[in-house]
Amino acid sequence: MAGGSGSSGTGGAAGSGAGTAGAGGIGGAAGVGRGGSTGTAGSGGAAGAGGIGGAAGVGRGGSTGTAGSGGVAGAGGSVGSPLVMAVNVGADPAIAGGRLRYMITVGNVSTAGIDGVTVVLQVPTGLQFVYTTDADPNASGCNPCGPNSQPTWSLGSLPAGQTQTIQLNVSVATTVSVGDSLMVPVTLRATGVNPIMVTKTVQVSTSPSATLRLGTEVNPLVPGQTFTLAADIGQIGTAAITGATVTASLPPGLTAGAISDGGVQSTPGQIVWTIGQMTVGQLARRTVDVTVGASVVGGTILAARAVLSYDGAAANPSAEFPVSVLGAAPPIGFTVSATPSPAVPGARVLYQMTVANHSSRAVDGISVLLLVPSGLQFVYTTDADPNASGCNPCSPNTESSWNVGTLGAGASETITINPQVVATQVGDGSLIQSAFVVRATSVNPITMVKTIQVYSHPSAQLAFGTQTNPVTPGQSFTYDVDIGQIGTAALANTVLNVSLPVGLTAGTISDGGTQASPGKISWAIGPLAVGATLHRSFGVTVDGALPAGSILPARAALTYDGGAEVDAVADYAASIVGAALPLTLAITTASSPVMPGARLLYTMTVSNPSARAVNGLTVLFRVPAGLQFVYTTDADPNASGCNPCAADTEASWSIATLAAGATQIITVNPLVLTTVLGGSLVTGSTTLRATGLDAPAAVTTTVPVHQ
Repeated sequence: MAGGSGSSGTGGAAGSGAGTAGAGGIGGAAGVGRGGSTGTAGSGGAAGAGGIGGAAGVGRGGSTGTAGSGGVAGAGGSVGSPLVMAVNVGADPAIAGGRLRYMITVGNVSTAGIDGVTVVLQVPTGLQFVYTTDADPNASGCNPCGPNSQPTWSLGSLPAGQTQTIQLNVSVATTVSVGDSLMVPVTLRATGVNPIMVTKTVQVSTSPSATLRLGTEVNPLVPGQTFTLAADIGQIGTAAITGATVTASLPPGLTAGAISDGGVQSTPGQIVWTIGQMTVGQLARRTVDVTVGASVVGGTILAARAVLSYDGAAANPSAEFPVSVLGAAPPIGFTVSATPSPAVPGARVLYQMTVANHSSRAVDGISVLLLVPSGLQFVYTTDADPNASGCNPCSPNTESSWNVGTLGAGASETITINPQVVATQVGDGSLIQSAFVVRATSVNPITMVKTIQVYSHPSAQLAFGTQTNPVTPGQSFTYDVDIGQIGTAALANTVLNVSLPVGLTAGTISDGGTQASPGKISWAIGPLAVGATLHRSFGVTVDGALPAGSILPARAALTYDGGAEVDAVADYAASIVGAALPLTLAITTASSPVMPGARLLYTMTVSNPSARAVNGLTVLFRVPAGLQFVYTTDADPNASGCNPCAADTEASWSIATLAAGATQIITVNPLVLTTVLGGSLVTGSTTLRATGLDAPAAVTTTVPVHQ
């Protein structure tokens, strides 16, 4: 039974819009107050068993837009107000002793800049956070920011059509009780603007049997842009759940397109996926392509919401994500790749963060911030390239950052981190969601999330990459995809899929692979024996009209019978530069495949085909799992940065100057450990940097291991 929709208040207070959802019903839409003094958003409907709360309304007649707990938080603001504000949480309900991630987003929907923008939060009993490491930007006015304190953020001037996001990683006290309500009032003030208040309410519940995360890897966006909204689901309880359903709610201004996995749009903006039973540790991902309306005003905040319902749930987990809409695209782009996903507890995940300047002018003051999530930890030096700052060690709930500085027109920088997945913090069915923020002088901040799933018993490994990166417009190059079977039983119905971004056109595809639609390549592999490996490749051509500074993220996905729903995902992003680099990096191996206990000889050749000397060269080789070598006797010239050079360490070589036409050869002869399983993939990443390069040169090399 669907709940009733609320009516709009035309001369007084806004209608509450509270629609009561019956079993499996959908709460009614909140009313919109247009003439009253308060403009209070409705609660979105009280969700019954399996019910979904409706969207919270938008306060337009007064200074208050209160977000209801049952629906999507609307942006608060007054009629004619140049500012709007939304308060969202990454996961709801709250769990005693856990964390809550708040996103407070402020937008300027007017045609003029607004000065003196300030956000004040009233911390309620039961919540607290550290004003530096738990807040981005840092808060002021409290240390620590505990109950009844008022942390403040002075954001300064907000240009027309721009947004700012404050992220908080708040601790929930162990003293809160199931059934408690955590109410967080947030007030927005600015010069010449009536104050705006949004109150976000989160209920306290018991630990759920399943978790839900929502997000997009592209944010902010511009009117008319299409992106993918992803909902990740993980079963973390001790018994299977049944009757699982995911419902995503899109606010006006966002239109649903292609929906994955048989999902349906029951009503405009309401997408429903019926999942049914989820066994212990099972994972799922559901996506919908979404388009921002062409008439959406820059500075608008469009908050999407998803709800997971299942039989016997004490509280239905929900997640929100605020999409920021700008009047014009920022001059820099940002992409994060992660391999592998699902991640294995106790193993490593390689993240590559690429920030690029696709404008015609240099951009100054670029910095990248990672809010380290629960489940990951890394050493700020040996596990990060360039080295991270702000944390030592970089453990959960800390902030790591990189000062990129200035990027010239068409230039890019790639940051690599290789964190360990902390087995005591995450297990099968867990979801690790990392939040990233990119800032630059006079540029709207970029805020995005990357979610990876956790599964401890993969039967196969997947590697994806190229030996040609960066590339130029119009250039053709080859992607390599490798699969290795590491399980105890043969795989059946194995399928490999690759998705290419707009800007890449597929050419020759190896081994009978097909392209069902542009950018969608598939191989039907079928059975894969224990310890078997295989290699697939395909050529691509870069669109000649792409501007330098573009980033092209591609993705490979492997599925087979049993195991996780998607058994392995590997991302890889190529950078576009305006002209070929003055240096080249080529890597060969003496043997492929290689046996456990044998040696794997790498030859790295750095060449300078340009007409001038290049200075300040550094070659960094991240030692893959399964390899180790002595930095003196097994490397020529001697390596630095590791002693011994074991798995997941960094080996580096410095070359002061490479003359025009000159070549430097580096050899590394590591031992393959006898503990490496047949069917494993030894994947190494090597990066070449030098003074004046528009982008680092990066090479990915994969060698299979056979018994």
